[in-house]
Amino acid sequence: MPMENINILLTYLRLNGWHMTSFPFYYKKFEYIVLFEDLNNLNLTNDDKYSVLLTFIDMSDINRRLTVKANSFCFKFNVVEFRKFFNIAYTENLGDVFQEFYEYFNKFIPTEANQNVTNEELQIIVNQLNRRDNDNNMCCYAVKRNPQINGKQCHRTIFNSEKCRRLKPALYIEFEHDDTISFCFREENELSVAEILKNFAHNEIKNIKLS
Repeated sequence: MPMENINILLTYLRLNGWHMTSFPFYYKKFEYIVLFEDLNNLNLTNDDKYSVLLTFIDMSDINRRLTVKANSFCFKFNVVEFRKFFNIAYTENLGDVFQEFYEYFNKFIPTEANQNVTNEELQIIVNQLNRRDNDNNMCCYAVKRNPQINGKQCHRTIFNSEKCRRLKPALYIEFEHDDTISFCFREENELSVAEILKNFAHNEIKNIKLS
């Protein structure tokens, strides 16, 4: 397996309740940030052959990106787009070139998720989580108890959990084991953990009296 660290890192994420992580990658003097996501959590076309989604972000232009599905053996990509993105010249032995790329890339894949990301990386990660959860906000101001719909309990998404875990870890810990509660975000006016917990307790008492 030329990229054996993919399986190791993916196992780490799943065991520790994370959806994604990021890490730096350097190729031909260019710096990239790689977003590493668990495909199991994404509503994409079924393709059991691949287990992760990788997004390469050019740090000289963060709008320049390449996204590929991957496993420990290979990527799924358009050859022309891949070559253009990484400035790989055409040769008759492209298969060997890609194999060398995989083996080189594997050296950059960590075996555990990096918890000490830069502010820039954190912003990139949260923006990706927002895309997954259809939410563009970053300021946590409340928690809410999810309803039952047609007798079925609603649960928070792993993206909502991870967003709070990264932006407001002290609040996340309070509700880590109760996924019937979701974290609420807005564009501005973030509240403190103490304020959020106080408001939640008040609403819980109010709902009990009304029931």
